[in-house]
Amino acid sequence: TAHFSYYFAAALDREFVKDYESYQGSWRSYTYGDTAPDFRDIYRFRMDRYMGLHLRREKAESKAGHLDENQFYLGVDEYASQMDISWQTLLNDDLGKIRQVPQQLAMAAAEFEDAFVSNLYDNATTQATLAGLGAPWAGTGRLTAANLAIGVASMMTRTTPEGRPMNIRRIFLVIPPLLKLQADT
Repeated sequence: TAHFSYYFAAALDREFVKDYESYQGSWRSYTYGDTAPDFRDIYRFRMDRYMGLHLRREKAESKAGHLDENQFYLGVDEYASQMDISWQTLLNDDLGKIRQVPQQLAMAAAEFEDAFVSNLYDNATTQATLAGLGAPWAGTGRLTAANLAIGVASMMTRTTPEGRPMNIRRIFLVIPPLLKLQADT
């Protein structure tokens, strides 16, 4: 009984602090995921839009059109991590934290995926590619209402190589978290 208060205090004092909440990027609203059955490269095909209609005079034949097919491939990489848990750790887990490991692993995978995809949009190669496309795509400087208007107008007037309007319907502003307040404004 002399050590009861010590043991009782130690048992009450043991707890895990709340884990950090992860921040999910907005990229899920303008990207889509794809799957592969194994680790070989997969090929995807895309059909171009039809080239459009042409004026046909009375009793004249319609002009023949064509559809273009584009092909691209996706490679598969594997990212992994290993975690070891000893038998003693399992036995000593009186707070039940080890049972939460699968959720923590899923959270780590989600955070990795978020960082991986976000880095595809904001890296030196992407920025250099945009600069190489010319003035409308090279960036308009600071995030302001006027510069945003220039970017939106450039996208809305964009045409295909054949000169047809692209009719862009959805626009997403991809920004780092540092510019969130400016983007909201």
